Amino acid sequence: MASSTKVVRPIRDTNGNESNTYNFCTIGQPYSSLPFQIMITVSETYLPAMFLVTLGSLIYKGALLPYPPVILVLEMALVLLLPLMESSRLFFACRANLTESFPSLLLFFGMTLILPVMSVFFMAWQTYVCVYISLSFYAVD
Repeated sequence: MASSTKVVRPIRDTNGNESNTYNFCTIGQPYSSLPFQIMITVSETYLPAMFLVTLGSLIYKGALLPYPPVILVLEMALVLLLPLMESSRLFFACRANLTESFPSLLLFFGMTLILPVMSVFFMAWQTYVCVYISLSFYAVD
């Protein structure tokens, strides 16, 4: 762990001249964001519930509705991949916040752009959602 040392630096004005007041600053201490860390913790708490509800919904639909077997396997794989990707996204967010690591921050933002597409798939593009949408379009014709 890096030791933090107190450094006294003179405050300079806009012309670069030193003034008589001094600024005490700490070097070697990360400045993490508390609201961001709270959001990460809440998301970590929410993740198991989201996974269980999505998995339960898919098992329920697979047992009651005539699912194509290949599609059921693919959607089950996506359901199992979703919490893995979300937990790694939250890991990179926590790491980027606490260590101020720019590569971790880029990975977090990259995964943040990918994961909503998977969520929209389960909300709008899943097999039986698409079947009902296409049936409603054909019923209009």
